[in-house]
Parts: sequence; C-alpha cells; structure tokens
Amino acid sequence: MAAYLLIGIMLFVFLQDLKLKAVYWFVFPVILGFSLWYSWNHLDWKQLAWNVGVLVVLMSGLTLYLTFKNRRLINPFDGFFAWGDILFLLAVSPLFNTQTFLFYFITGTVFVLLVHGVLTLLKKTDREIPFAGYMAFYLGGLILFADLYDIPLI
Repeated sequence: MAAYLLIGIMLFVFLQDLKLKAVYWFVFPVILGFSLWYSWNHLDWKQLAWNVGVLVVLMSGLTLYLTFKNRRLINPFDGFFAWGDILFLLAVSPLFNTQTFLFYFITGTVFVLLVHGVLTLLKKTDREIPFAGYMAFYLGGLILFADLYDIPLI
C-alpha cells in the first residue's frame, strides 16, 4: 500500500515540476513521511545520517567546483541547483541504505541528463532541468519494480 502511495506522490511531483518548474513546499514533508512509513521496518538511522552527509558533501563539492571555476564564491542554489531538488533528495533518503542511495543518485542523475537531452533535441525545451521531477519519475519506476519483484530498496 505504501509503495503505491509513494508512486502516486512521485507522479504528482513529476507532473508539477514539469509544469511549474517548482514543487509546492508542503509536498516534501509528505514525501518524507511516506518514505519513513515505507521503510520503517528496515530503517537504520546511521544510514540515514550517512545519506544526509553524502548530500552535504555533494553540495559542498559543487560549491567548491563552481567557486574555483568562476574564481569567485558561487552559491550552487543560485541558478545551478534548486532548493526543491535538495529537499526532494533529503525526503527520499530514508528509502535507501547509503550504497543504494549513491546508486540512485548517480543513475538517476544520468537518467535526468539523458531524458532532458533527448527532449531538448526533439523539441525546444527550457534550459532549466526539472531535476526533482525527473528523479521522482525515476524513483517511482524503481519503487514499482522493487514492489513487483519483491526486492527491498534498503
């Protein structure tokens, strides 16, 4: 039951981010609540802390990269990454152990870049990438696959 509710929420995020290039703020606590509910029996709080740490390291690395590249301090949330993208990743982090979270983040990011690249080639699309929306679509597919084949995400 929780899996299909999560898939429904992921579909909502996907459609909303495609249409508005934003996600309503109240959706993130809902995603977090359903993520905790879905993974409660297997939840390891240390793994969750590691997942949050991974996001902090990634955002710090992005900040350093952009700062050195531009030779001035760059805020990655100012035109490169949206707060909704980070809030989405934080909200879904209870669904994964750290290894699986890294796998999800890397393969999901590749998925996002491929889909947006293909859509850009096929039709003129906005330069802004609806990262959280595409990642939600990808996660919905993963949850569906995991539920159909009885494979735990954690």
